[in-house]
Amino acid sequence: MLNIIFEDKYLVAIDKPSGLSSESGAALHPSAESMVQQMLTDRDGRCPYLRAVHRLDRPTSGVLLLAKSKAALSGLMRQFEEKTIVKIYVARVSGHWPVSEGTLRNWLRKSDDGRSAII
Repeated sequence: MLNIIFEDKYLVAIDKPSGLSSESGAALHPSAESMVQQMLTDRDGRCPYLRAVHRLDRPTSGVLLLAKSKAALSGLMRQFEEKTIVKIYVARVSGHWPVSEGTLRNWLRKSDDGRSAII
């Protein structure tokens, strides 16, 4: 069972663990989207509309937002496009580092074949 951090009539925010896909798809592995949909299905078997607003890669853990309506999905996706929502990534590293903390600012671009991201 996933940990729901926040829920209202528009969206659900969950703590997605690493190793779990964000979105449902053709693959046979489980997804956060399908697991939350099962959690929110009522006793009569009615499944709510639920779509991931953004993705977190399967190996990545973190907060994942899921929209509970098409209007909420559209509005939240627009906020991501307009960059009025800020994503912050925190990395845990091991070993000896020359400084105790810092900020890495970088951007991703798609590979030439469009199948992966490159820093």
